[in-house]
Amino acid sequence: MENAGMKKFLWELSKLFFRWLWGYVVLVPVVMVVGVMFVSSPGVPPDCLTEQWMWLGEMGVVAGLTIMVLVVGGNEMLKRLPGFAVWTLIVLGGVEAVLGLLQVFGLRESNHALFTLTGSFYNPGPYSGYLALVLPLAVNELIRYSLSKGIPFYTALTVTLLIVCVLPAGMSRAAWLAAGVSVVFLLDRWLGLHRLFVPKGWRAQLVAAVCLVVIAASAAGMYLMKKDSADGRLLVWKISLSEAMKQPFDRIESRTFSAVYGEAQEEYFSRNGYTAEEERVAEVPDFAFNEYIQAFMMTGIFGLGALLLVLVLSMLLCRREKTFGVSGAILSVGIFAFFSYPFHIPVIVAAFVLLVIVAFTDYFYKDGEPRNAVVSGAVMSLVVLVMLVSGVHCFFKNEREACFIPEWLQARMLYNTGAYGLAVESYQRLYGMDNNADYRFELARSLYKTGCYQQAKDVLEKTLWDVSGDPMILNLMGKSEHAMRDYEQAEAYYLRSITRVPGRIYPYYLLVKLYSDPEYYRPDKLKQAADVVLNKEPKVMSTAVRQMREEVSGILRKKIYEKSR
Repeated sequence: MENAGMKKFLWELSKLFFRWLWGYVVLVPVVMVVGVMFVSSPGVPPDCLTEQWMWLGEMGVVAGLTIMVLVVGGNEMLKRLPGFAVWTLIVLGGVEAVLGLLQVFGLRESNHALFTLTGSFYNPGPYSGYLALVLPLAVNELIRYSLSKGIPFYTALTVTLLIVCVLPAGMSRAAWLAAGVSVVFLLDRWLGLHRLFVPKGWRAQLVAAVCLVVIAASAAGMYLMKKDSADGRLLVWKISLSEAMKQPFDRIESRTFSAVYGEAQEEYFSRNGYTAEEERVAEVPDFAFNEYIQAFMMTGIFGLGALLLVLVLSMLLCRREKTFGVSGAILSVGIFAFFSYPFHIPVIVAAFVLLVIVAFTDYFYKDGEPRNAVVSGAVMSLVVLVMLVSGVHCFFKNEREACFIPEWLQARMLYNTGAYGLAVESYQRLYGMDNNADYRFELARSLYKTGCYQQAKDVLEKTLWDVSGDPMILNLMGKSEHAMRDYEQAEAYYLRSITRVPGRIYPYYLLVKLYSDPEYYRPDKLKQAADVVLNKEPKVMSTAVRQMREEVSGILRKKIYEKSR
């Protein structure tokens, strides 16, 4: 009797698995794209995300093939995909929020030495953007299950409270705005808040006036909170848009945004039509801090149009209550993209791709059944094709660099300990790192330190053109020319560095050393450069600035002494 009871129990359990659990297990490969947040590369620079892009490429292909199988032979399981994907993101958002709180309270280290709060990311900005993406998903589930008060309700409530607690600590104004607007948008879809403005009369006018005052005060507060950062981004947008308008229909191939922007900013400041504030806040960033402007600049009007089409269409497809949160999350990403770089962060890209898949699946396969077999099949086939092509491209684009990362870490150890000769040998054995700006600069500096000045300059010239617009590259090129006694060329590189980022003191210090060289002694220019080093107000006073000023003062005293003899 016991054996018969056990067999019956196992039979019922297996039926439960195949009827309920199996339908979700099949969907795991689709949501595995967001598992990229658990991929890390200890020892590499925090902004090196090669292995995460590799994971995204691999899982993108797996997810695409899984969706294709489900569309062809298992439509019944598709009805579970929206809920499964949404709850996966909510749970992972809760994990990130807990991790962030542990970092805030000092119970866990962050992934960046300069920031207390990063979650599993390398910077609080993208981390906050991810939480802002998850918040509308959690709020929507909170509203949906508010009557039942079951496990989904309390889970969504917990995640919502965790995110609300940790999000302010990230100090990301873009994430605050994205979270706030997306939640208000979500509440409007549920409660019809816009109807408050429809009736005419003093009440509607009062509500509108209060809303405008609150919006204006919030905008002013966020701007003044980090005024220099905001002014710097406005400058980047201004120069990027100007560069994009030169060739609005062209796509820039084989060059990074940093390389193109550095050249454009150097041209902008060379015209002498800039303000003192622009000079003070200018830098050469890796991103435009606006995905729409960057897409326009790097891919032309057609690339920008494709991005906007995906965002708007995905939101419009979310017409049912269970996908209201998806539309809010997509809106959150869209707003965050206006002030940051979410489409360059693998975790946010993975979450966004998953949300787009959910939007298309829920619309074209309502409750697992296609609205129109031909149209639904064609649309989902296109989605799968895009995923497969994107995944394969992403994989092969990063494959070689990922293979050489262990060898790069060994070479960096030699570089950081000052064993430049051995470091050069190690770096030159790496053939898959050509698109990595850190690798290129470390190789060039190692070559410079070992006396291979021309080789260093050759590496730097290529780096400046296609990988990075960092003015430190121009400084090192000038130092290489100085070492080769081509003084005029060295001076030209230092002046280009100053023009590219006028607010930095270091290139003026290099000019002082150049003009004080007995073979290129220029007393008038020496005095001008020295005055800048000694009197220019740095953005942040540091030990390096103090040391440069002490050395420049010593050079001036030495020249005065030599002149008096």
